[in-house]
Amino acid sequence: MRFALKKVIIKKIAFGSLLSGLIFCLIFCSRSPEDKRIQITIWYPFGGLTGQFFNELITKYENSHPQIDINPVYTGGYSITARKVITGIVTGILPEGGVIPAAPLFTGRTGNYRIQEYLNNSRDLDKDDIYPVLWDFNKFHNRICSLPFANSTPILYYNKDLLRKAGFNPQQPPETWQQLKDMAKEIGCDENNDGNMDVWGVVISNQDWILKSMIVQNGGQIIDSSVQKPMFNSAEAVEIMTFWQELVKKKLMPPAMHSRARAQFLGGRAAFLLATSGMVKTFIETADFEFGVAFVPKFNPENPYSVTVGGVSLALFPSEPVKEQATWDFFSWLLSEEIVSRWVVQTGYVPIRKSALESDLIQQLFSTSPQFQAGFEQMAYAQTYPHFWQMGGMDEYLRSAIVEVELGVASPKQVLDKAARNLLNDIQEE
Repeated sequence: MRFALKKVIIKKIAFGSLLSGLIFCLIFCSRSPEDKRIQITIWYPFGGLTGQFFNELITKYENSHPQIDINPVYTGGYSITARKVITGIVTGILPEGGVIPAAPLFTGRTGNYRIQEYLNNSRDLDKDDIYPVLWDFNKFHNRICSLPFANSTPILYYNKDLLRKAGFNPQQPPETWQQLKDMAKEIGCDENNDGNMDVWGVVISNQDWILKSMIVQNGGQIIDSSVQKPMFNSAEAVEIMTFWQELVKKKLMPPAMHSRARAQFLGGRAAFLLATSGMVKTFIETADFEFGVAFVPKFNPENPYSVTVGGVSLALFPSEPVKEQATWDFFSWLLSEEIVSRWVVQTGYVPIRKSALESDLIQQLFSTSPQFQAGFEQMAYAQTYPHFWQMGGMDEYLRSAIVEVELGVASPKQVLDKAARNLLNDIQEE
């Protein structure tokens, strides 16, 4: 998704803004004038069980804070939510707060650093207990402008049954990408010799995110933020993309099928899956085979271990002082150690607080569901890069580059150079 506010986007959202206005009128005009509670609206992007639990948390908060009336509004997935925030910025119609993807682009970039002001005056939120990388993830121009909440890391899922069948120890997943490649050669197969693979060695979801994580682990960079120059076409990145291409050429990974990766893994048609840690709970509840979870393999064993962090953040939008305070108080409650622990147990998102990782609730979770452990413990090695307005476009360019190299349209260097040129043009046009 492109986040750049260009004229064509503004024209396309004109109708959406009118619709948004009608919706908000229905929400607020229906309030009884006798209702003296502080009413705030919170947008959120979670569907399914995660969305259900988020609403349960809101109800719990309202029960203990009867003076607060929270109106939760489901805004669709991450991309749809981001587009609605763009519409809200253009029209001036925004909620008091929300769980927002790329939140610094919609707060700090517009000059909204209200969160930093509340943080400076807060005695309830232990800032040092939250992983430093998550504060970096919520900065714009090196200033905090949103709060960590639903974060994740990429992890390696593996089908223990397929590993056993191929003679591998299911308790010893690959630690490097070369080991993964070697194991994938033995596990992938065309059982009826019809030319179609019945079991793939590896499938990858969230492919642009995984690619960036591999580049960073190989010693490369994504962008030089000091001069806004793309760096993902370096020699380190080309090496990664060349390895990626080899996985397809050797028929270890299907080309251009990343949207089906999770379904292929859950269907028992892939030995390894690279995807977000946020899917662990869903997989535990739906997989009909035994699976394990491990750290993302190292690409270069000589480099320090690292992964990229992702997720959505808590954003506070300017409103009346009393509503801002109510929104901040709700956010602070969401980030308390008890609620953070309950949130990660119910959803699979990683604990944003270091103390939560050591809590009895999380340790008990590791005992009963060890699949959660890798994603949570990877937070100690997580990295990020500064938010910039064209980062959504960058991810589009990287996804296109991946498809082109998998289909043999161009070489790894050619596709990465093309993506870098496109991104640089976007940056210079702003």
